[in-house]
Order: sequence, then C-alpha cells, then structure tokens
Amino acid sequence: MQEGVAKNESIEDKGKCKQTLQIQGIAQWELRQILEQLGGIEDKDGNYQSDCWQAVLSDEQKVTIGSLTLQTTTITFSGSRPELEKLLLAFRKKTLRGGG
Repeated sequence: MQEGVAKNESIEDKGKCKQTLQIQGIAQWELRQILEQLGGIEDKDGNYQSDCWQAVLSDEQKVTIGSLTLQTTTITFSGSRPELEKLLLAFRKKTLRGGG
C-alpha cells in the first residue's frame, strides 16, 4: 500500500509533462534521499534536478486525521513523458510501504 498519495494530478504541454503527488507519512528528509538515489541533484532552492527531470518540493506540512498526525509533502515532477514514467515507477517503488 502506498503510504498516502492523497493527491495526484498530471498535466502535459508541448511534450513536457508535469505530475504532482502529495505524499503523506514519509518524512521529507527520506523523500530527499530517494530523489538523490534516483539521480537528482539538490539545487540552491532545495529542489532536485537531473539531466531528464526536475522535482519541486513543498514545505513539509502536518496533517491530522483523527488522532493520527502525518507529514505531508507535495512534489511536482516535470520532464518528458517517457523519462517521467520511468522516474515515477522507480519513485513509487521506493515509497511503497506495507500496511499493518
């Protein structure tokens, strides 16, 4: 079970694709590690870039659902459709968490 992709929207314009994911339950420091493992290099603004894609991270927010509080980060990925599809598949595998 994915640990909370609460929002998922996709936009395509002139061969460039954008995919926005809202990730819940995974700390931002861990998301940053995953982006580095996938070949991203952090820029001065705290976002990640590779030769083929970009990832822009929101500030980490806290979301409370009943007595449960989760970290939430919105990440907007952009790049060509084929590169973005490969990246998102690898990203989702690394953020997959088992329920319990």
